[in-house]
Amino acid sequence: MNRKGILFGFATGALVLGPASIAFACVIFVGSLTVDGHDGDTTVVGKGNAHDYCTTGRPTTAAAGHVGDTVSLAYGPGSCADSGTLTSYSPPDGVYEVRYNNADAYNVVGGTWTLVNGTGCFNSANARTTTLLGAFTVSGGSGAWTGTIVTAGTPAPLGLGDAHNFCVGAPTLEVPGGDPGMLAPFRLLPV
Repeated sequence: MNRKGILFGFATGALVLGPASIAFACVIFVGSLTVDGHDGDTTVVGKGNAHDYCTTGRPTTAAAGHVGDTVSLAYGPGSCADSGTLTSYSPPDGVYEVRYNNADAYNVVGGTWTLVNGTGCFNSANARTTTLLGAFTVSGGSGAWTGTIVTAGTPAPLGLGDAHNFCVGAPTLEVPGGDPGMLAPFRLLPV
């Protein structure tokens, strides 16, 4: 095969494989996350082995605050009694990012905040509306962070039963099924 044939084959392969290599990070909900906003807080617990909350760890409240308000989080071990989940687990040690997706990501359904599919902060499709707020280290299965709420662009308006997405995740770590982390509802209040 000559050089033109090799280059054509490489280019064709790159076009076919290129879209498959675009990062789509599925966050596996590992641990328990408490988000304490200036005007409200929430605690969520993951299944430990799926992109889902434990039945007893679904958000029944949303953290809340204004742009520029201080927000803090505590992230650590969780447990879940749901069938097929991990009974007890901790987030793996490492560096975790704190991100905020300035888009409608949660709706209240039957007293529980329900995540809208595809609205995660680590989904590359949401890069335009997502802000990196900071990073922290998990050591011995626990970590904490304090910072401020900043949005990508003008804060997206929310209805009474809607919330944005406040996310913790470690894109450089791996657990079965994806990257470890947690997502929680955050209500951005008007000034």
